[in-house]
Amino acid sequence: MDYFVHAYYGNGVGKTTRTVGLAVRAAGAGKKVMFFQFLKDGSSSEVNVLRNLPNIDYECTGTFGFIFDRDPTEEEIDLASRGIERCLWATEEGYDLIIADEALNALTLGLLREEDIARLISKKERGVELVLTGRTCPDKILELCDYATEFKMVKHPHERGCEARKGIDC
Repeated sequence: MDYFVHAYYGNGVGKTTRTVGLAVRAAGAGKKVMFFQFLKDGSSSEVNVLRNLPNIDYECTGTFGFIFDRDPTEEEIDLASRGIERCLWATEEGYDLIIADEALNALTLGLLREEDIARLISKKERGVELVLTGRTCPDKILELCDYATEFKMVKHPHERGCEARKGIDC
């Protein structure tokens, strides 16, 4: 059996939702899943379910700041660095699926370097499926991926000033 690296990226919604579905599918098949979120603080509604499902371990290191309009703090860089180390650790601990949600955003925002993501991909043990998500995926990382799916936003209520709704958007 082959094991692959996935990149789900783009400005459209659904990247995290896609990974939650994949985690549930893998756990339902008896696979051991590490679901790791960068940037987020663990307050999204799906986390309540992920933390209670068998075969899924959930962790995050974030401050719920997407940092689009400022430079990251040293603390945020340190949290992302700890996150990549936890994902590397998971590759050696018998996980079948590792989801690094928002890792590509952490890269784009300067919290991680391309070398960090490339190292995670190259250190991935045989038998481990790895998923990366974010708004953009640099060409160098894209070349290392087996799956690449771009999510494109066509229309969103946020454009009309609607706030995120608990249980639907967050």
